Formats: sequence, structure tokens, C-alpha cells
Amino acid sequence: MYMTATGVTVEAQNRALLLHVAGPSIQKVFKGLADTGATYATAMAALDTHFAPLKNKRFERYVFSQTTQKEGETIPVAMKMKVKMFLQVVPIQKQ
Repeated sequence: MYMTATGVTVEAQNRALLLHVAGPSIQKVFKGLADTGATYATAMAALDTHFAPLKNKRFERYVFSQTTQKEGETIPVAMKMKVKMFLQVVPIQKQ
């Protein structure tokens, strides 16, 4: 909203304005990130990736082990969806 109100339309200016308004602590984090690009969209993507919450592998295993078949749901469909979500969090490690 602030960028719309100020009338800034150039992507590089949007990026600079984002970093200015975010403050020195975010600027410090931003300097340490790789591949921040030169546009507002790439800067936001880099910050979103950095601040994305981490998944707790033990909790995800617990949730997976508590899976039950819901009414009207076939076993292959339910398990396929759960396995797919589980493997996104806890990848299989080759020995």
C-alpha cells in the first residue's frame, strides 16, 4: 500500500524502498543472502525463502504415523497423499 501511495513504479525503486522501510536489521540479513536480484519480486522471494518456517522432522513423523483412513477414502489415495507430504519434509537418505 505504501508503494502505491507514493507512486513508485520502477522495480529497482520498489526494491530500495522495501529495504529502507524494513529497517537496518532486515538490511543486514538481506546483505547476507545470495541471489537477491535487482527487482522487488526477487528481493521478496529471497526474504520469503530466508524467513520460511522450518519443519520439525520428529513432529512430521508423528503426524504421519497417526494417519487414519477417513470415511469414503480409499487406502491408496490416502496413503499416497500422506507419503507425498511426508517426503517433502523428511527426504529419504540413501545409505
